[in-house]
Amino acid sequence: MKDEKRYLFRGFHKRNDGSETITLDDEKVKGEWVYGCYVYDKQNFSIRDMGYEYKAVLPETVGQWVTTDGFFKDIFVGDIVKIEINGRYYKGIVEYSKRYTGYAVKTTCEEFLIANRAVYLIGNIWEDEQ
Repeated sequence: MKDEKRYLFRGFHKRNDGSETITLDDEKVKGEWVYGCYVYDKQNFSIRDMGYEYKAVLPETVGQWVTTDGFFKDIFVGDIVKIEINGRYYKGIVEYSKRYTGYAVKTTCEEFLIANRAVYLIGNIWEDEQ
């Protein structure tokens, strides 16, 4: 199934009673991931969710949707994935690549364009790997 372009963003909404925990600048932060439209009004970074509710998010955690993996899990900028290249798997972080002018998986020594490749979600750079 070919991915259709989706304009979806993910960001972390800080809440003391949140069910999820991320690490940001070596500090544990409780809250929840929210998904929707990214909004910036010169003071606040928010995501408008599917119910049209605006939720403030930590700007460092905002990532755009890139593709869906082989198990139909959404992949966003900032996710840790493994990518298959010529029968070998490489682990890296999804980022925008100026070299390819598109989204790529950046490993410790190389970057690989995501388009038309098998990628599998492992986790993201703010949470412990799954």
